[in-house]
Amino acid sequence: MKNFILIILLTSILVSCTSEDEKMKNEEERLKELKNIETNKIIDSLVYKYNISYNWDTLRFRKYRYTSDFKPIINSNCQLITKIYVDDIYEIDGIQFVSISNERFSFSFPISMEQEIKLREEKSNIIMVIRISNIKKIVDEDSSNDFIGSGEIIDIVALKKWNNQ
Repeated sequence: MKNFILIILLTSILVSCTSEDEKMKNEEERLKELKNIETNKIIDSLVYKYNISYNWDTLRFRKYRYTSDFKPIINSNCQLITKIYVDDIYEIDGIQFVSISNERFSFSFPISMEQEIKLREEKSNIIMVIRISNIKKIVDEDSSNDFIGSGEIIDIVALKKWNNQ
């Protein structure tokens, strides 16, 4: 009889723990969904505000194999980029610059003090509106990027990362 009661007690504890894990998992998913909704609203407002046609994160790479393939993007007023890594912030002749990269591109921009502060925020996701003025294919096989470019930063939004990111 004692064993039977012990089994029932252990089973109820196990079910209770599983239920708590499930609740926590559901809460994390809900928070992630809320963050995605917030991010998409900000992206939509930037696209509308700056009349953005191109997002560097979603370009179909097979279509853009050569520098000249980027002409329509360069000729557009502004572009969006959200999946970036800030490689470096540096100074040349008293002007601050930032180098950013993603899977295929590396860009350099002059930056203001306000932009530098946003870029230095440790726990934030960066969304940038940029205007690329030139881009060039990298022929060096040792490079991790396919293209390098430069231009200017039009706007930066630094979104605070949530606990589960």
